Amino acid sequence: MARATFGQVTGDPGLELLNTVSWRLRGPGREELLGDSARVLDWALQTGFLDETEHARLAATLAGDAAAAEALVADARGLREDAYAMLVEGDAAAAERVASRYRVALGRARLEEGGPEQGGRWRWVDSAVAATTPVDRAVRAVLDLAGSDRLRLLHQCEDDECGWVYLDTSPRHNRRWCSASDCGDRNRARAYYRRHRVAE
Repeated sequence: MARATFGQVTGDPGLELLNTVSWRLRGPGREELLGDSARVLDWALQTGFLDETEHARLAATLAGDAAAAEALVADARGLREDAYAMLVEGDAAAAERVASRYRVALGRARLEEGGPEQGGRWRWVDSAVAATTPVDRAVRAVLDLAGSDRLRLLHQCEDDECGWVYLDTSPRHNRRWCSASDCGDRNRARAYYRRHRVAE
């Protein structure tokens, strides 16, 4: 089976989960990109929350455990919606749910000092790789971003229906679209069409 691929426009792994639904602001027309556990694992691999060995091991495990597979999908989607509400909408109740999920993740990890290649920085290391690992790593990344100065660069695509988010690292911080060749082109075409309709 071919692996699913996901657009990565955010500039931060802590935000990538938020963009696993397309046309978020379209209401009933939004498109779920995490349809099953295989897609969650593919997303985690592409984002860097799993390596190839971990991906293969968890895919084999979840193929024989329907309950764990369903729980992974629900966990990933739940964190996604709470993280979006927290980071984009400033929802305090959602922030508490993210914090609770973070505490659970920390209970399954230990602090470990990195070697010289990591500059001696301390990091969280999972005690074991399990079906919960992709979301454990994702929630740690979300909170890392939430507590950093980079959060001030958070911007939501200005398309009326898109809803994707990203860090605006453009020199003048004036990036308007998640993708210049997708939402950008579509909105420029709409503006062009409106201008010429008025001129007729």
